[in-house]
Amino acid sequence: MQKRLQVQESLGKPIFRVLRLFFSNLAANQSLPLPENNTNPNPQDLPSWTLRIEGRFLDVVDENYKNKPAPRKFSEQFSSILIELDRKNYPQHENIIEWRHSPQSEPVDGFEIKRLGNENVPIRISFHLRHSAKKFKINNHDLASLLNISSPTTKVSLVTKMWQYIKIFGDRPLLFSSIPELLGPFCSPIDPIVLYYTIKVDSGTEHKPPYAYDLNVEVEEPIRSRLGILPSLQTGQKDLASIEEKQQKLIQAIYNSRTKRDFLKGFCLNPAEFVNTLVENMAQDLLVITGEHKPGLELANSSNSDLFGQAWTDEAVLHYLIENERNRLDNSLVAETANLASSASSLTSSNNLQTPAKPIAQAHSSNYSNQQTGPQIQPSFY
Repeated sequence: MQKRLQVQESLGKPIFRVLRLFFSNLAANQSLPLPENNTNPNPQDLPSWTLRIEGRFLDVVDENYKNKPAPRKFSEQFSSILIELDRKNYPQHENIIEWRHSPQSEPVDGFEIKRLGNENVPIRISFHLRHSAKKFKINNHDLASLLNISSPTTKVSLVTKMWQYIKIFGDRPLLFSSIPELLGPFCSPIDPIVLYYTIKVDSGTEHKPPYAYDLNVEVEEPIRSRLGILPSLQTGQKDLASIEEKQQKLIQAIYNSRTKRDFLKGFCLNPAEFVNTLVENMAQDLLVITGEHKPGLELANSSNSDLFGQAWTDEAVLHYLIENERNRLDNSLVAETANLASSASSLTSSNNLQTPAKPIAQAHSSNYSNQQTGPQIQPSFY
């Protein structure tokens, strides 16, 4: 899975180009008044304005530029554009204009929006960029700081950085295939690029500000278009899963070998101190296992009177009561078993005293017969 993600990221890496945006507007029939509600005039004779949003790529000064493909159209760089008009006398739904990219839409270099009006209108334009590989922002500051991520990133890059961190600093094995699912809640959509503009109808028939906006956007590499449809990367999933499982086993074996190596290295550096420490730890563990040592109780003294008022005491008391109850049941079972054994022994002795004397030959024959056919009564212990 890791190799598959790396192939998907490396194929068609984008290049960055500068996209320059221009805002302007036209104004028409501003000297005429707006119609009344009960009239139906010709729309061509009403005051109106037209908003223009245009964009083009800047030429790159590069000797190899001629070998590069023609730049994409303005509309191909955005997944959606949202325009919000600040008109208080109009309903809210009439003040929101949205354009969304679709595979069937024809690429264009700009948009025009025409509305009726004879007043200046402030607008807010939100541009949602369209990336060759879907990108996310990290909504957790600690995770972003841990992985040194300060800008939007792809899920492939995020998973790769997390996997590298786990391999270096991880203290327990973790399947690579489980990382994308664990990182999912920390990924959020990228914030749009928000620009502001004021549609002016009192500056003549055309208002064109003397400034523009430059956006640094990604342009897809031409190799992807030349390759066409990539072959499916889902083939051989079972083989990849088997290889990944073997890899995890090797990682676990390396971890175990490292633990063993650290153990032997400590003995090599200072054998006397290492053995003394090891024996002391083993003695403490033995006392805990046999129940002769209760860890933590030696801390109860006059200077630490609030020891048993902490949160761990409830769980400790519960374990103590369970252990006492288990010991009581074990002692009762042992006593009951001993009583059954004593009763069985007394019953056997009583039967032997009441058996009448028989001739030697008959007694031998009877004993032989009992050994062959009669069952032997033995006390049972449970």
